[in-house]
Amino acid sequence: MKVAKKLLAVALAAVLSVSVLAGCGTSVKPESYGTTVVATYGDENIYLDEANMYLRAEQYYYEYIYTYMYGMTDIWNQQVTEGVTMKSAVLESVMSMVRQIYVLKNQAAKLGITLSDADKAKVEETVAGVLKDSAPELIKAYNLSRERMIQIYENNAIANLVWEALVADVDTNVADEDARCVGVSYVFVNQTDVKTQSKAQEIYDAVKGGATLEDAAKKQELTVSKASYFVGDKYEEKTLGFKAMAMKEGEVAIFELEEGKGWYVMVLDTLKDETATQNKKDSVIAERQAEMFKTKYAELEKASAAFTVDEKVWQNVSMATIFVVPQVETTATETTEAAK
Repeated sequence: MKVAKKLLAVALAAVLSVSVLAGCGTSVKPESYGTTVVATYGDENIYLDEANMYLRAEQYYYEYIYTYMYGMTDIWNQQVTEGVTMKSAVLESVMSMVRQIYVLKNQAAKLGITLSDADKAKVEETVAGVLKDSAPELIKAYNLSRERMIQIYENNAIANLVWEALVADVDTNVADEDARCVGVSYVFVNQTDVKTQSKAQEIYDAVKGGATLEDAAKKQELTVSKASYFVGDKYEEKTLGFKAMAMKEGEVAIFELEEGKGWYVMVLDTLKDETATQNKKDSVIAERQAEMFKTKYAELEKASAAFTVDEKVWQNVSMATIFVVPQVETTATETTEAAK
């Protein structure tokens, strides 16, 4: 659980400085979200129903991750940093996102950006998909009409178009060697197997003799895994990545590692995994875009209208659980066996 909390703390560490209207408050009833102002951007009112939609999406995600996958309870009162609960951190993060949407949206006219008919059709398609595919509990927590959800998504769509304009000058050329990843296939024989080393040796010998790794592994009732490694990364000694960097294309190797505690038979399939290399290129471009946007957005933020949050409203939003933990159905036979 410490790792999960640390990751969340890092993700929500950036706190946006905004003006707030402090004081005691009471929770607003969901039916009043659409008429309750939770923040203002200059003279523009931002209503609670819009902020609530983004909040509930985040809430559902965190409840799924930390409650279902990590087994944490009472997550919203957990401290992610000293004196900061998960609830207050997520509220701050969501409001930062809302501010960014409005800062960008209000740049659209200056840049001559509007939503085309195709953009609007895409928004409607997206909303239809959300309403169709999202959990019923989440849709209920949104508490939005389809029309209102489309309006909110259109705000987001315009902000995204402005984002694209701001990063349009990013250099998208990435040389192959600056993104090249090698591709490997390997079989792992766990040390709990009484014939660990001998099985690995038989697989290795078979591959050296001309068999495919898949066929050699199948004879030992084992499966082949695949992985890729970026040549620009540094790998610790006695790791799969370190071993891969020392191999030639088509070469097979056998070795024992503490990592996983067992024996590995690995084949270097290719010195350039096309898919992994392209993914790395995309990652490099995304990093460049993020850096450029960070710089340009900081300037926009300085010159933007005042953003004020009514904390009496926002901090008193209920965080009653949305995510419902799936119940595992048991058959009569399983129930009987468990009772023995």
